[in-house]
Amino acid sequence: MSQVNNRTRISFVAIAMVALAALAIGFDRAGAADAEQVRVGTYQPQQAFQLYHRTAEFQQAMQELQMQAQELEPEQLGQLQQEAEQMQQELIQKFQQDVEAAVPEIAENANVDIVAVEVVYSAPGVEVEDLTDQVVEQINEGAEAPQQEELQPLPTP
Repeated sequence: MSQVNNRTRISFVAIAMVALAALAIGFDRAGAADAEQVRVGTYQPQQAFQLYHRTAEFQQAMQELQMQAQELEPEQLGQLQQEAEQMQQELIQKFQQDVEAAVPEIAENANVDIVAVEVVYSAPGVEVEDLTDQVVEQINEGAEAPQQEELQPLPTP
């Protein structure tokens, strides 16, 4: 019987050592997961689009087209409308291309792992940062600021 008890004790000690090793590995991995926090950057495309320097140019072009539309015959309005829609599609494509080109550098500078338009859910340990301002700054970099009309001094009496 003493041999059975020794085997049982040895088995119990071996199982306990394996369990402790597994716990230590589990705690080590949990600590590593905390150290390697996932960072997600988001941006608001509607806001970025409104502040996109080409949007102001587009709005000015649309105003000019509207003025032209007042002078056209009804049968010519269809062509003008197609031109406006094409300009709008080109603007959206250019915006998307500029954002796509800017995102890798923005992500690197902000030290984020992923850039997404929206995060619906994030698990604990996922940090979400809004990068809208950085996106706007990057896509407008090098663009001239919209020119404001100079104010003329008021005449003195």
